[in-house]
Amino acid sequence: MQVASEEPAVGDEQVDSVVQRLRESYAQWAPVERAVQTGDQIGLDLRATVAGREKPLVDAKEAAYNVDPEGAQPAPGFFEQVVGMQPGEHKSFTLTLPEDYSEKEVAGQAADFEVSLHSVKERELPEVNDEFAQQLGDFSDVAALREAIQKQVREREEQRVREQVEEAAMNRLVELSTIEFPPQLVEYQTQHMLESVQRSVEQQGLQLSQYLRLIGKDQAQFEQEMRSEAETRVRRSLALEAFADAEHIDGEQSGDLTRERRALARLIELATANGTGAGETEIATAVTARSDTEGQTVESTAEENRGSA
Repeated sequence: MQVASEEPAVGDEQVDSVVQRLRESYAQWAPVERAVQTGDQIGLDLRATVAGREKPLVDAKEAAYNVDPEGAQPAPGFFEQVVGMQPGEHKSFTLTLPEDYSEKEVAGQAADFEVSLHSVKERELPEVNDEFAQQLGDFSDVAALREAIQKQVREREEQRVREQVEEAAMNRLVELSTIEFPPQLVEYQTQHMLESVQRSVEQQGLQLSQYLRLIGKDQAQFEQEMRSEAETRVRRSLALEAFADAEHIDGEQSGDLTRERRALARLIELATANGTGAGETEIATAVTARSDTEGQTVESTAEENRGSA
């Protein structure tokens, strides 16, 4: 049983991408004296009315909006009208509200907008220098920052490759196995998964029916998907258990490695021919890292520093 494995690759462009995200998270809004452009932040007075309705749709003073032509609020097409306006300019225009507008009683109707633009701000990204690196965490200079980012990107890539190999090895094991089991196992696993999802959803203050509407699925479709996933889990679990028996992997834990994890490590070792020369324990430790490498990253540290600044 062989599965393909790839060598994790980390290039400068991946590091640059993380640095750019960090710059964007530390961006500041700076006032500018020019016409509104996409991506700006604007301050304006806004009034929107619908004929025959006494209450204004919108009546706001010094409201702040980020200019996004794809934005649906205050109404689709609003920012297309605002782009190009100068500070101090007043503009009136009419937009047709969409049929799925949030206020159902005015959906599909024409709305008259009056806009007085007060200010325009653009995002200023910080320069990538040693001061910026030190602001992000315990980094002496830009070189140290990039080195830390490169290390973390490589760890993520290695984790991604491990997960791909694990997935391929498990799929191949199931494919090569003859697996028989009572249907009650799948039903039990399905019920367990459904209850787990329901608990998770309720912790977020939602009912399962609300959650299903949000993801665009009905109860029958959702349960069928859960049942299919449950069968996959049952097949994998039984195949891996049989593999552990065949490889004489005992049921005692070795350190923090369970029998299942040691069996999975052995499976990956065989599937990849263990070209690295790593021992079973080292491979098993690498496998368990899948759920244990979500620790502190440059970006999370930077976010904490920004929040405490």
